[in-house]
Amino acid sequence: LRELSVKDNSLREAAAGVAEVALIKGRIEKLRLRRNDIPATATKRICEALRSSNASLRSLDISWAAFDDGSAAELAGALQSDRVLEELILNACSLGDERAAKIFDALLRNNTL
Repeated sequence: LRELSVKDNSLREAAAGVAEVALIKGRIEKLRLRRNDIPATATKRICEALRSSNASLRSLDISWAAFDDGSAAELAGALQSDRVLEELILNACSLGDERAAKIFDALLRNNTL
């Protein structure tokens, strides 16, 4: 399985479990989780899974996910060292200026993307 789309399913916290299995145990290249009412705690777990050495994810859509400072920092950390991700979709995440700046700064620091 290379692509998994479970968008618009109100998965909430369960979205993190889907992502963890897909990213850590699988060979998923495209993961679509948008519009699943994902809380910040689950967003953080998804971003932590991005750091897995097994992750082969090229495209991630977590639009409409909630971000707090911790989940934004986790995403920034994952993006700073990621060597595979080509597309990241964060529509309607209400990041705010400071969180968005952390994420974009991490992208600038990554010389492989």
